[in-house]
Parts: sequence; structure tokens; C-alpha cells
Amino acid sequence: MRRSELIAIVGGKHGVLREPNLFLDFTELRRRLLAQLRYAVEVELAAGSELLSAAEQVGAAEVLLDCFLLAAGLSQILEDYLQRDVTGLRRASAHVPPWLAAPMSLAARAELRLRAHARTARRLARRQRALAGLVAGLADRVAGDVLAREHGSTVALTRPAAAALLRDAETSLFPLESFPARLRREIQRLPNCFRAFDQHPADCLRLVEHFAERWPNRSRPLLVVGLRTSGSYLAPLTASFLTAAGYRSVTAITLRPGSFLDRRHARAIAAVGAAGGLGLLVDDTPRTGTQLDQAASEVRARGLAEVVLLLAPPGDTGFIPERLLRHPMVLLPSAECEASRRLAPQAVEETLEELLVGREIHAEGAESLRVVVAGVTVESVLPRPPRRGHTGARVVARILDGRSGREVHASFYVEGVGLGYFGRHEEVVATAVAEHVPRVYGVRDGFLVRDWLPEDRRIDVAELRRGGSAFSQAVARYLEARRSALPLADDVTLRLPGRDATWERIALMLGQAFGPARQLVRPLTHHAAKRLVAVERPSVTDACTRTDHWFDGEAGGLRKLGFEQRASSNVGTQSCDPVFDLAEAAASAEEDGALGLADRLRRDYESLTGEPIDDERWLLYRLLHHLSRYRAALDEASADPRAWEHPFSRALVLERAMASAQRTYVADRYVGELAPRAEGPLCAIDVDGVLETRWTAFPALAPAGALALRLLSLHGYRAVLVTGRALEEVRDRCAAYRLPGGVAEYGAVIYDHVGGRVRDLLTRDDHAALDALRGALAQLDGVHLDAAHVHSLRAHTVAADGVRSALPSETIAAALSAAGVEGRIRVVQGYLQTDFIAAGVDKGRGLVALAETLDGADRPAPIALAVGDTASDLPMLALARRSFAPANAQAELRGDVQRLRRTYQSGLLEAVRRELGHSARRCPACRRPRPSSPESGVLLTVLAALDGGGRNRVARAGALALRLAADGYARKRRTGSVPTTASDAR
Repeated sequence: MRRSELIAIVGGKHGVLREPNLFLDFTELRRRLLAQLRYAVEVELAAGSELLSAAEQVGAAEVLLDCFLLAAGLSQILEDYLQRDVTGLRRASAHVPPWLAAPMSLAARAELRLRAHARTARRLARRQRALAGLVAGLADRVAGDVLAREHGSTVALTRPAAAALLRDAETSLFPLESFPARLRREIQRLPNCFRAFDQHPADCLRLVEHFAERWPNRSRPLLVVGLRTSGSYLAPLTASFLTAAGYRSVTAITLRPGSFLDRRHARAIAAVGAAGGLGLLVDDTPRTGTQLDQAASEVRARGLAEVVLLLAPPGDTGFIPERLLRHPMVLLPSAECEASRRLAPQAVEETLEELLVGREIHAEGAESLRVVVAGVTVESVLPRPPRRGHTGARVVARILDGRSGREVHASFYVEGVGLGYFGRHEEVVATAVAEHVPRVYGVRDGFLVRDWLPEDRRIDVAELRRGGSAFSQAVARYLEARRSALPLADDVTLRLPGRDATWERIALMLGQAFGPARQLVRPLTHHAAKRLVAVERPSVTDACTRTDHWFDGEAGGLRKLGFEQRASSNVGTQSCDPVFDLAEAAASAEEDGALGLADRLRRDYESLTGEPIDDERWLLYRLLHHLSRYRAALDEASADPRAWEHPFSRALVLERAMASAQRTYVADRYVGELAPRAEGPLCAIDVDGVLETRWTAFPALAPAGALALRLLSLHGYRAVLVTGRALEEVRDRCAAYRLPGGVAEYGAVIYDHVGGRVRDLLTRDDHAALDALRGALAQLDGVHLDAAHVHSLRAHTVAADGVRSALPSETIAAALSAAGVEGRIRVVQGYLQTDFIAAGVDKGRGLVALAETLDGADRPAPIALAVGDTASDLPMLALARRSFAPANAQAELRGDVQRLRRTYQSGLLEAVRRELGHSARRCPACRRPRPSSPESGVLLTVLAALDGGGRNRVARAGALALRLAADGYARKRRTGSVPTTASDAR
């Protein structure tokens, strides 16, 4: 095959691989590896002749590096496939009681051993050993290049020719049909070390040099254990450098902590242990250290007594998880990491000269200058503070203008993007959407150079709150450009189980509606999630479209930063749907207070693409983005009790945004066409535990609760809310539920939605007592106050694991005493919060005041019905002609309060039907609205599980299974794959 044809296959100039999509499956990796190795053979044959250009000679090392990355990816897929959990017993054992987990684990281990004896498994194991040899040979080649560059001379390394490597590849990877079809479609796990972080093969060399200083005995056997996935790449490189350093017996294997080892790896560990050898664990930068600690324990249990960790953490090496401190470690100081060396002024200057000389760029000045670069002198390099992930630095340089001969200044940003073709991927994406991102000059040795965008050009949040039309249109155009320029043949995330794919995280969210039964309905929620977020035109997405990533460009328009840092990686949620990126921009705008911008973004995108976005996908995507930010905010609040205010306030904003989006979706389908009633008997309804049930991290409206509101309105009743929630929350719910008003903060304030009136029921002394207590609580570490509660106090505490809860009794007593308000403040303990209320306030007084405000003090409507679930609801329940409590209510609700058979929102619906007193089957107004689409039917069926009760969840699971089956049959019938008549069937 000619070199030009090979270059066309690998997709890059001079043979280097340029991939728009990094989620490559086994078949695609194999094809690219063989093409690149064949190109490498052509390069070696042409070496030293006129057939090989200087650029091709420079690119030869990059080609072999790409070959190594591709081969290691293939090896990772094959090893994981051989050790896969076919029956699911190993995974399920983590979710059952210990007495059941042990036999399930033994059964899973027995299944793996039996499967290993099958003919196909034995053949694949032989292929894996051959592929591991290929990876080792390529690692030797990469290590040799690094050593030659570091030491400037050839070293004693086995460096097989490209032709031999190609023969090894063909031996292990031919024919393709001999590999199972499922394996051929398995997608590689991207290594954090070379994709999400800026580790480099040279870092492995320096770790080995530090290791050799402390363990100089070259005759002692060494076993390098790589933790998959990064270990699939780091272990063979480390073994190559150890061999080059003179260690005579070096073996490399990989494992995935928690999975079962095959016999070959177990024997290798035992053999090195029996010989008195040493184990070396290699992996990328630890976050919690759990995986490394578990792997060390597993290796020791197999007979290898001494284990050393080799780590090259980016940034500050002072942070090491506490659980790892008991292990011997070799750490590479950040100053010695290759990333730090690449950001040294001289190295940056060489990179800029290579990328800029001869090109035209914009330079700084009183006016925009366009210059042709004739020379570059770096004046300063301002590195970003160390953090987990990619590093970078702002570079200020003097540019010699080739036209005028004068020097001008220009600023650039140099940032790590990944090694080899992992990093060149960003250059491919930048080229595809060049009009929407800062100008990118190229990628060299894992670092990208682009224009610097100053902070004062970041978009203004205030502008977004005023409308944000320019932002909305820019986001829509950017996402449409990506969709058009970076299409995918299929949604590859459907082949990424267990890797934070969008559909899987949504399936987890849907499963939480079923409570303890979520593991049993897992297949159903997985099917439902894939159905709800199916994408017709998949593409390579951005996965980082938050508002703070957009800047004003020099020539007008907005420019997007971080255009490929999270997608095609193991960081963040994986999706191939551009709408997922659009939803992130919308969710971020909602978090910033630009509440109307989400609808504008959706309209602009639909108008530009001509493709409508269904409500279910739009809702679930926004919830997913909000939920991720919510958990991160609580973790941040718990990390530093002295700096909790901003992250905790952000968490509350996100919780309310999730609740608002979900209740709006459900309410629109049940009461969307109704208007708040101006007259009729009043029905007082508590919110939490009655009208709404907590789902994932926010209170949610289920179909039963929405139907209860619909029935009351259609039969002439006026439902009003009586709750401990803040005034603004009651206002929002009245608008969504089409209600005339409500009582907020346990009766401290009332809201007339029809008249737009607010009435404060507290006295001046009540406000003074609350202000004193607010000051006392603010002085206590770890106490978080909800700023939305003005007529009462709502306090929380957040544990070290980010879990929110009520205040402990000793904290409450101390605060009341410090404020001097004992006897003037009443305390209501909740599951997630502690509420402090003026002593003279209760829900009954608030309900009376609301009735008088709505109808006039001389003719207030009767309270026909009241439903509550806690002791604080008793004053409200006592006013009603009929009072009910759902089955989940507190035991204190006795007396005239009738306890219902059903829980939560199902209980509320039961109470409403008892009040109406007629059969729902015979009343047209009592019929449930039909779902507007199949997707709506699926999501509403899942949400119906929130109504509560084990029987209800079983019924909802059955209904979901039937709906999914019927929907699948209907889809097949529309596509012609199912016979539509009896004659067709015959």
C-alpha cells in the first residue's frame, strides 16, 4: 500500500493520527493500529533516502507513540472482556446483605473459572498474551525515544524494527472474524494519565530513576502492576524503563481492582512473591486512593508481601490520600514532571517558534494589528495554580513582525490536552469550529497553543439576566456547527455501560423513584432512559458549555473556551446529543439567575436546526446538570465549614431550580389549561410528604398529586398550600399549580396569587426574636441558614460526606440560649432541616388569615378539606370539615384526623376522591389526561412510583414494562419490521 493511501487511512498529515472521536471500538482501534504500523514500515524503509521528508522523520516518533497508545487500548479492551462479569453476580453482590454477598461472589468466581476453560476464552487468552507482547515491544520503542532525547545517546534497549512489530500485530489481531462480535464493538476506556492529565512517558523514566536510588538491587525480581485503565499504558512503559536501568527480571501485568484475576496473573504475582520480589503499583493521580489501596491489598493477599506505589501527581505532591500513607511510595515532584518542563520559558519559546513563525496573527496594541511572525521571544510565563487535571500558563511574548521589522506584544495560552492522538483530537475539533473558539495554532507534545482571552471579556451575568439574546444565538450556532462538522455514525455512549454515560445516569435517576426496589427495576429504567434520550443525529459533543466558558471575541461574536476538555474523556458525563450541551448552558443560566434564558436557548436552537426538542429530554438533561452541580456544591460546603455560605446557597438555588423544572413539566400536563379559581370551598394541602415527594435531591410532583389538584379545580374547589416553605417557594408553586394562594413559613406570611398580595402576620417582637436568633446561629460553625426564609429561620448542617441534615439538639439549645429567645421561638425538626418559628404562629392562624384575604373577612369560604402529615399541621387540620393524613404521617396525628390507606401523593388523591364522593369511572372530569407522546407516557409512569408504597411501586414497574413493550412494538410496526395484518403474518 502506498504511503499516501496509508496517510488517508490514519487521517493525518505525515502519518500522525488525527481523530475527531476518541471513543473507538476494538475494530476501529485495530484498523488504525495496522495502518499506522504499515506506515512506520514505509518510514523505516525510506529512512535516509530522498523519499522521506524532514517532516516525516520528525513525525516518525509520534507515529510509533500513537501505535503504542492504540495497542494499549486494544489490550485494555481484551483484558476487560476476558474478566467481564457475565452473570452480574459480582456487581450485584455489592448491593445485598453480607450473608448473601459471600456466596454470590463465590458463584461469580466459579463462573469466571469455568468460562476461562471454554475454547473461545482460551483462544482469546492466547491473543491477549500476543497482544501484550506487542504492547511491550512498542513500549520499548517509546522508552528508547525518551531515553535518547533525555540523555542524547542511544541506550541498551531492545528496539525491534517496525516490520517486526507489524508481524506481531498481524499475529495477534488477524483475522478480525475470530474475535466475538460483542468484543469487536467494545469501546476503549480512555486513560486519565494521557488524556485527562498531562502525564508523559518521561515521567515514568524519572519515577524509575527515583525508585532505583532507594531500591538499587538489580537482581531482585520486580512485578509492575498497572491499575486499568491508566495502568494498561503506564505499566509496560515503566517495565521498559526498569529494564533499561539494568533490572534483570521485570514482569508487567494489569488488573482492575475488585475484579477477579485470571490464573496467569495470579501465578505471576505468586511467583514474584515466592522469589522475594517487589511489587510496583502504577496508576494515574489518585483522588481518594481507594483503588490503589484495594489493589495493594489484593496483590499482598496473592503472596507479594512488599508493594511500592509509583505516582506522578500533577501540581502539589503534598496531597496524598491518607489511606495511602501506610504504603511505601515514590512520588515525582511537580517541578520534575514533564508538564512543568514543557512550561519552562525556553521550551515554550521553542514551541511558539515552531507553531507561529511564518503565520499571520493578531497582536496587542492601541488598535488590532495583524503581523507576520518572523521571530518570538518569551517575556513571561504565568502558570495556572496547580490542580487536578490539565495544567496551563498564560504566555506574554514579543513578536518580530516580518513586514515592518518592529516588535509587538501578544498573549497566548499554552495548556495540556493529552498525549499523542489524544491531544491532537483537540486540534481537530478546533479546526472544525474555528469561527466559535479562540484561534488555535497547534498541538505539540501534548500541549495546545491558542490565543489568550482576558478575563474582562468573559460574558456578564447581568447581561444574561436582562435577556441574553446574543449568548443564546451564539450557543445555538456553536452547537449546530459541531453537529454538522463532527457527526457520528451512531450514539457510541450506548456502548459505554458503567462509564457515566448520559443514559445511564438518567437511568439511575429514574430508578431512585422506585426507592428500595431500584435494583430490581434496573433493566426497565435502563430501557426507559435509552428511550427517553435517544438522539437521531449524534455528534461529538462539547460537555462544557456553562456560561462562564464564553468570552467576547476581538472581531465580534462570542468565543467558547474548553471546547474539548471534557467530552471524549473520562471526566464528566458522556453524551453524543448536542441538546445535552444546550441543556448545560440552560442549567448554568438558571443557576446564574437568568431564569428566562433556558426557553430562549431552546427556541433559538430549534429555529436554527429545524428539529424540535421533546419536553422529556429537555427536562431530564437539565435535571442531570443541576444534580451534578448540587452535589459538588454540598461537597464544597462540607469541606470548609468557615466558607460554607456561597456553595451552600448555590446548592439551595440548584435544588429549587430542579424542583421548579420538574413540577412545571408535570403540572403542565395535568392543570396546564386551568386557571386559579376565584371561589369555592377551600382545601388546605401541605406540600412536603403530601403534595410532593422527595426525588433524588428535590421535592417532586407525581401524577397522583397533580391529578388531585386537577380534580379539586374541576369540581369547584380551591386548593391552597399550607407549608413551612418560604414565601418565594409558595409563590412559584401557586403559579405552576394554578392555585389562588397559600400559607408560607408555618403561618408567618400568606400569599394571595390572584390579587398579588403578601401579608406578614408577625409582630415587631417576633421579627426581633428571629433576628437575634439569626445572629446567634450565624456565629456557629457548620450551621447553614437558608436566606429565602425571612419570616422564619431554616437551618441545616452538612456532614463531611456532603449529606445535609437537621441541627443536633445541643446546637439548637446553645443558639436559643445565646440569643435569649427561649419561650419566644418554637422549634420544628425536619429530616433535612431545623425550622425556628415565632411562638404565636401556626398553620391554622395562617389558613384563617388566607381565607379572609381571599374572600374578605366577613365572608371567608369554609375549609372543606385539609391533608397534612406532621404535628405542625394539626392547627390546620382542626379547621377543616374533613381532615386526612396519608399513611406515612407522624403518629401524633390522631383524634378527628382520618388516616388513609395510601401514602404520600396517592394518599392525597385518596382523600380528594373521598371528598368528591363519586366514582371516578363515571365522571368525565375525573379521567386522567392522556400522555401527549410516548416519551411523556414513559416518564409519567416512572414518576408515578413517587406516589409511595411498595405495592404502588410494583404496580408502576409492571405498568412501565407494559408501556415500554407496547411502545417498542409500535415503533417496529411503523418501520415495517412487524407484520401488520394476519395475512402478512402468514
